[in-house]
Amino acid sequence: PKPKAKAAKPAKAAKPAKASKKEPKVEKLRPTGLPEGYELAGGMPRYIGWLINFAWNFGVLFAALFMMASDTGLVTTILLVVSVIMMILNVFILPFKTGRNLGQFVSRIKYVNYDGEKSNPIQGALSNSVGILALFGFLFIFVSTSDIGDKDAGAGPIIFTVVGGIFVILYIVNWQFAKASEHNQGLYDVMFGAYLVKHVPTAEEKSS
Repeated sequence: PKPKAKAAKPAKAAKPAKASKKEPKVEKLRPTGLPEGYELAGGMPRYIGWLINFAWNFGVLFAALFMMASDTGLVTTILLVVSVIMMILNVFILPFKTGRNLGQFVSRIKYVNYDGEKSNPIQGALSNSVGILALFGFLFIFVSTSDIGDKDAGAGPIIFTVVGGIFVILYIVNWQFAKASEHNQGLYDVMFGAYLVKHVPTAEEKSS
């Protein structure tokens, strides 16, 4: 007798491909624009802050320069040293420690980034020093241009004139940025994504 033909085995169903455990990374876009819950500082607080800073930074310096015309003694030297210390304190030390300078404390405004956090201290120092550097730039240009071409003076007048011109140009560029910006942001504000907003005192600040 012929052997019976073996029944064909059913083909094994193909295993479904395993889903990849690694999900594709989605890059989060950096948020931009004024952070929620904050309001831009108005024109009056900005002006008050500028006025306070101007008086603090240059009041003693102008007094020292005025006295230099008639007195070049110890008193004038002390005033010059004090004026430099006051500038450094207001432009660099105070913003690095607290995020605000004296004028911003008085006018209740501050710089924040797009997350609503305290902005980069370097941005605050650069933004606060634009006007000071521009003033020194004018002084450099005014004093040095008359000595350009003097062989005894060397290259010093040219260097001071160029540096002064750079400081003045930075001030103009910063002013143009603020004028064209929807949020009144200067050059360094745009670079660091900072906004000058109204400061709402916390409970601890109100009680202190």
